[in-house]
Amino acid sequence: MSTSPFTPPKSSLWRRPGVPRYLWSQLSSEVGARITREGLPIVAITVAGAGAPALALYTLPALMAGTLVGQLVDRHPAKPLLVGSNVTRAIILMAIPVFFLVHHLTLVVIALVTALAALSSLVARVARHAYLPKLVGRDQLEEGNTWVSTAESVGVAR
Repeated sequence: MSTSPFTPPKSSLWRRPGVPRYLWSQLSSEVGARITREGLPIVAITVAGAGAPALALYTLPALMAGTLVGQLVDRHPAKPLLVGSNVTRAIILMAIPVFFLVHHLTLVVIALVTALAALSSLVARVARHAYLPKLVGRDQLEEGNTWVSTAESVGVAR
């Protein structure tokens, strides 16, 4: 009997309530984030004729709001922030096809969507790391971080 390469190991971490759903959701979130990081610049260049300064907008929220987001996550429960930021990012990104379909997709719309999506991504990243210790406990935090890092590696641009 062979196992699929996509079948997670039978470790005790995967048997903890909520952990498989958390890890699979982080994987899907990273796939979406990668598509966003690579897709929005392509849309900005091809549809709105954006240049390098406009494409740098994705990094501004992290530079400007990183400390504030950290404080927000420290003061509020991480799970609702994590779920809410991922849902918010998905809703924000739906503006791109909607504005395209009604022929109002401009560089200003793309910049606004990019900045808001990046801010939502930042909240999700910080909340993800704050929530994991509560989910898996200190005894399995190393293994949990390994699995989260594996999911994050999917989203890293190479």
